[in-house]
Amino acid sequence: MNTKKMRFCDMFFILSLCVCTVFLIFRLQNAPNIVDESFYPTIALRLINGDSLVTDEWHLSQFSALFLYLPVKLWLAIRGSTNGIVLFLRCLYLCVHFGSAIGLYTFFRKHGWWAMLAALLFYSQSPMGIMSLNYNSLFALFLLTTCLLLLTICRKPKNIFFILTGACYACACVCNPIFCGVFLLYITLCLFFAYKNSRFHKQNIILSNKERKKQNKKLRKLPQKTAENDIFFNKKAFLLFLAGICLIAVCCLIFFFATGGTLSGFVQNFKHLLTDSEHNYFNSPLIEFWKKLKNAASAFNTISFGLFFLPIVLFVALALDKKRKVISHKIIYICLSLALGIFYIAGITTASANNEGSIYFYSLPLLLLSAVSYILTANKNKKRFYCFWLPCAIAALAQFLASNLLLWAIGWVFAIGNIAGVFFVKDLFCELKDEKEKIRPVLQKTGCILLCLGCCIQLTYNTVRLISSIPFDKTEFKQIETGPYENLYINNKYYGTFELSMSDLDKIKTYSNDDEPILLLAEMTWLYLYVDRPFGTYSAWQLSFEPERLEAYYELNPEKKPKYIYISAVLPHFNYGVSFKMAEDKATVMKEMFNCKEEKLSRGILLTVIE
Repeated sequence: MNTKKMRFCDMFFILSLCVCTVFLIFRLQNAPNIVDESFYPTIALRLINGDSLVTDEWHLSQFSALFLYLPVKLWLAIRGSTNGIVLFLRCLYLCVHFGSAIGLYTFFRKHGWWAMLAALLFYSQSPMGIMSLNYNSLFALFLLTTCLLLLTICRKPKNIFFILTGACYACACVCNPIFCGVFLLYITLCLFFAYKNSRFHKQNIILSNKERKKQNKKLRKLPQKTAENDIFFNKKAFLLFLAGICLIAVCCLIFFFATGGTLSGFVQNFKHLLTDSEHNYFNSPLIEFWKKLKNAASAFNTISFGLFFLPIVLFVALALDKKRKVISHKIIYICLSLALGIFYIAGITTASANNEGSIYFYSLPLLLLSAVSYILTANKNKKRFYCFWLPCAIAALAQFLASNLLLWAIGWVFAIGNIAGVFFVKDLFCELKDEKEKIRPVLQKTGCILLCLGCCIQLTYNTVRLISSIPFDKTEFKQIETGPYENLYINNKYYGTFELSMSDLDKIKTYSNDDEPILLLAEMTWLYLYVDRPFGTYSAWQLSFEPERLEAYYELNPEKKPKYIYISAVLPHFNYGVSFKMAEDKATVMKEMFNCKEEKLSRGILLTVIE
C-alpha cells in the first residue's frame, strides 16, 4: 500500500475508532452486571482489608488480584469507599482497551484496511460482554500481547522480546492458572527437538567415520534445519522465556507474602480451591471433563438447530476434494462457509433469547470462514498460524476447562484468534484477485465480496449488540445514586428491588461493628462491596449454597465465623424475583450450624449469631 492510501486508511481508522469509542462511553453507564462484574474487585478489597490469599479466599481466580489490587486501592484512596468503583473499573478498562486497539492496528498497519478491520473487530467486543478490568479481559490482553510478541520474534529474534513473551505468558497464567499447562507442552517440544538434534549429529558422525554418507539416502533426506537453528526451541530461547516467567513468578511471591499470605496457610487451604461445585478438578477430573464436554455438545447442538454435523461435513469435503485449489471450488467452499456462518448467527440469536450465554459465541461464524480460508490458501502464512491462531486455540481449551460457562467461555478467546483469521481471509482474497485462470468476472467479484462480507459479520454483530445495550431512553431507566454501582442506570422495574436490598444492608451496617465478619448468602456479589465489612465466607462467589464447604472453611479459619448472616430472597437470574421460601430453607440449615435469632427484612432474612 502506498503512502497516500496508508494515510487515508489511518485517518479512517482513527475516525472509526472515535465513533466506536463514543458508543462505548455511552455503554459504560448501562445496567450493572450484579453477579460477575461486582465480584472482580471483591478479592482485592479483601486483601486491602487484611485478608490473605488462599487462606481466606478460596476462589481459583484470586491470583488475578495482583493486577486489580492497585486500581481498587487507588479508588478507595480517592473516594474513601467502594461507591462508584464499578464505573471506575469500566473507565479504566476502556482506556486499556483503546490503547490495545491502537497497538494492534500499528502492528499490522502495512496491511491497510485489513489491519483496520482486525483492530475494530477486537475493539468492538469485550470478554463475556462485560466492560470491566477483570481476569477475563486481562487474560485476553496478555494473550494478545504474547501472540504479537511471538510474531515479532519471527522478524527480530532479540533477547528482550523472548523475556517479554515469557513475562506476558506468565501474566496470562496468573489470570487463568490452567494455562500453565502450555509451558509443560513447550518443555516437551524443546526436549523433542533437542533429542532430534543430538540424534541427527550423532548419525552424521557415524557416517563420516564409516564413509557412507553419500550412500545413505534416508539420512540425506533428514531436515537440515535442526533444533539449534530454530528460534523458539533451542536452549537459549528456553532460558530467556523462563527468565520472563520467573520474573512474574517472583512478583507473585512478593505480592503473596506482602498481603499476609503464609506457607502453612497455602498448604492447608490450597486443595479447597479445586473442590467447589463449579470447579471441581481435584475429585475425579476425568468425570468432570466428560460432563463439561457433554454440556458443551448440547449447547452447540442448540445453536445449530440439531444439525451439529454440518461443520464436520464441510471440512471432510474439503479434505477429500482433490480439486479444492481450483478457483471455482474455492469460491464454492467460501460461499458454503459464509452460509454456515449466517446459519449460526441465526442459531445464536435464537438461542440467546432463552439462554443469555449463547450470545457469547459470536466468534463462530468468522472462525469457520477463516479456517476454510487458511486451508484453501496455497501460500499459507504458517508463522501467523503457529504464533497467533494456535496459541489462541490452546488458550480457548484452557478457558473451557477453567470456566463454569462451558462452550460460551471460549467464544471471546476465539475472538482474539480471529484477528489472525482476518489475515487468513486476506491471504485467500489476494490469491483470488491475482488468479490467472480464465473465469467469469462476475464470479470472481462475487467471491471477493463474500470474503469481505464474511469478515464483517463478527464486527457488525458486535456493534449491533454494543448499541442495543446502551440505555438511550432514560425514562425507562433510573440512575443508581449510591453504592458500588453509583451513576449506572438500571431498569425502573428492577430499581425498587435493588433499592430495598440496599436498605437491608444499611440495617446490617448499623447493627454491626467494623471488625465483625458478615456472611451474605446471595447470588449478588455487589452486596459485599456495599456493606464493606470483613468477609465471613470463603468467597463472595456463592451462586451455589454449599454449607459443607462453609463448615470446612470455619474449621480452618475459626476467626472468620460470622456475627451476622444475611440470606437474600432476590433471584437475579429470574428478573429480580423474590423467593422467601428458598431463603427460609437456607436459614434453617444455617440455624443448625449456628445458634441464631432471626429477623425478616425487606428483601431477605437476617440471622444474628448468639455466642
